[in-house]
Amino acid sequence: MKSIVDFGDYFQEKYFDNYMIRYFQYNVREPSKILYMLNNEHQDEKVEEVYCLSKKIWQNIVEFDNRSNKRRALRVSHYKFLFESIDQQLLLMNRIAERETNWIIYPLFVLARELVKVTSHVTKILKMSPSYIERCARSVHRSFTLCLNDRNPIKDENRRGGVYMFINLEFKLYHWLENRDMIKNLVKVVKSRQEDRFEPLMPCDQSLCSKYNGQEVTYNYYMGQYYGCIENDYESAFTYLNQALFGCDTTYLKQMNQILILLIPFGLLSHRIFVGNQLLLQIQNEHLKRDKDKKESHGTHQWMCQKYYHSVIKCFQTGNLKKFDNILFNREYEIFFLKNGVYVAMQLLRERVLLRLVEQIYEMNDKTSILPFELILVGMKVQPSDDMESMNELECELACLISKKLIKGYLSHGNKCMVVSRTNPFPKHTL
Repeated sequence: MKSIVDFGDYFQEKYFDNYMIRYFQYNVREPSKILYMLNNEHQDEKVEEVYCLSKKIWQNIVEFDNRSNKRRALRVSHYKFLFESIDQQLLLMNRIAERETNWIIYPLFVLARELVKVTSHVTKILKMSPSYIERCARSVHRSFTLCLNDRNPIKDENRRGGVYMFINLEFKLYHWLENRDMIKNLVKVVKSRQEDRFEPLMPCDQSLCSKYNGQEVTYNYYMGQYYGCIENDYESAFTYLNQALFGCDTTYLKQMNQILILLIPFGLLSHRIFVGNQLLLQIQNEHLKRDKDKKESHGTHQWMCQKYYHSVIKCFQTGNLKKFDNILFNREYEIFFLKNGVYVAMQLLRERVLLRLVEQIYEMNDKTSILPFELILVGMKVQPSDDMESMNELECELACLISKKLIKGYLSHGNKCMVVSRTNPFPKHTL
């Protein structure tokens, strides 16, 4: 016996449940035991349009699934229809939401998320200009603006609590477009509203995201990525990414992997802390074990932290600058660092490896305040034929460390040595 659900009741009684959410989740096939209907009495025209569009979408999905031969032309037509229909639905839901309270935020978000998923399918199939992504971004931005500009004085009904959920979708779309300017503008708008003197925007952990932990983790990840990869503010990046890691469920190993890819270099730069090799191995083994249990073959190359950062952490601990340089000049590693937006951070991390090397040489030299350049070059394992050129290069690098107040001292060019302070020559400064 089928359960009957009146779609119009949700809008009349101002609530949502799993049945309503599942009705908008087009990647989940319509449950056979549920019958959705619409009582036309006292119904808004826009609600009726949303309902009718959903019926057409489900009908198209069923017809597509029943086709045995899904040619490319058929798939293109199918996903184009889904995109246009869901985009129109989101437009109608935005108009409906203008007069509703915050109960409608999550259904609106689910529909916007479905549009993002369909947009991903369309762009992959068509392999053309990002026009669909741009259209999707504009539609999602309307939902974001609708929540951000809500002036309802009753906090329990205000829609501003849903802002961060739509920010996450916009972050994803702007990353697909590789548009850093739009990401900067989005963060700028949010920060200005958070610092508003009269109606400050609530922080993420006090918004609707707190009810959906994955959304809070996603927001912290994207903010950490923004500060670390775009603004080069590794202190702020570390703070956000650390919150993302601690908030991430341990069963979501792929997400933990993505967080750690950024967290490890930013943590080394900002706080000189690192994820231990034992923990990386433990997470990696769990990752591979679960992939094996699921009989998936793609997981082995997804876990990148152990492969690419194990040697980096060792170099940071031991001050092995020569090995670190070999890592940076390795094409495979270079592509990985560039692809994940941490190449600049790795170049800056080279200074910290050199700093660690100088610290070790200072300790091995009985903490003598005078450190000859030749002694440091020996620690760097530089070839004798490169001595003069390498000495000049070393002098420049040491000057940078002194100017950044990572070393307290001065350089003597004539005597080819560095004189460090007798008290606290290596202050624990951060960037």
